[in-house]
Amino acid sequence: MLSLSQRPLTASHADFQLFVDRENEIDQALQSLRLGLNVYVTGPPGIGRTSFLRQIQRQQADSCFVRLNQVSSIDEALHELCRILDERDGRYGHPALRQPTHEVDLTDQVGESPFDRLRTIGDQLPSWVHLIVIVDDLTADVRYQLFGRSRDELWELPIQWVVAGTDPFLDPPADAFFESIVELGLFDTDVVDALLLRRAESGTADDQSVLRELAMPIAKAVAPCTPRRALSVAGDVLKSDDPGGVSEWLHSMSLNQKWLSESGRRVLSALTIYGPTHAGDERLLAEVGVSRNRVVQILGELEAEGLVAAKRVGRRKVFLSFSKPVIPQVELVSESMKADAVEEDPW
Repeated sequence: MLSLSQRPLTASHADFQLFVDRENEIDQALQSLRLGLNVYVTGPPGIGRTSFLRQIQRQQADSCFVRLNQVSSIDEALHELCRILDERDGRYGHPALRQPTHEVDLTDQVGESPFDRLRTIGDQLPSWVHLIVIVDDLTADVRYQLFGRSRDELWELPIQWVVAGTDPFLDPPADAFFESIVELGLFDTDVVDALLLRRAESGTADDQSVLRELAMPIAKAVAPCTPRRALSVAGDVLKSDDPGGVSEWLHSMSLNQKWLSESGRRVLSALTIYGPTHAGDERLLAEVGVSRNRVVQILGELEAEGLVAAKRVGRRKVFLSFSKPVIPQVELVSESMKADAVEEDPW
């Protein structure tokens, strides 16, 4: 079955076969861990942070992957970390570290603070075990509390940390906790092509033939972009009635996008990910990282160039990315848009 799913890849061997590029970034992260440094992995939504973390987990036998997307405070984060480490698979033979979830009370029953409990867990591991905790989906606020305000307590623990987030820079004092920052950049044309060719191998002979033929046109149309956007567009192309007839549309799309500002690319990518939405959508604003007024301006430019469609829904104007080849060939970008694209984006 053709695998164009946008889900994060796991640490399994099958998913490892779908993972492309990032060799330099993985080497940077692994070398930092060998040097005893904590690692912060950053990149925009859809860039593949979770998939990247899973590959680090795959190559670090003594690592523990933790998703903390449901916690809203430092106390919840620490208790969840202790619970997960308590319930590890027991390969080190320490049953005292593994208690049933319903019996764990880290302050009343055990009489230890979460920091003390983490220290106990680390100290009772065999000397040859070097514990690495990989944290995904931690909110910016909790991340700041944990690695900023509590960094001195964490420094004392026998644990190394790999933590992911969308913020390119960490505010002090959290910035000092992570001596190594790994930035995941957008995929260029060649990498998008390689990504789609790798996914083509999972399909039938017919699927492989079609996707191999369209991989480079799709790559030229969407790159530079996140892997999530590349897979979204590829899926829409293959779901169309005539995948082989969209090459001209993809070529036209690539010419138009060539002149977009970085903010314009992010807006277009976000529309592909979230579907029809409006300029005030909090998810859109958070992903793009510019003001609502700037998003309104960008959406107007994209609509004028035929890259998005718009319609009124009540009092709101809702926009839809043309990720599907359902429109006639659009005209080339205007001269004014080309001129604007070479100026520095003030937003």
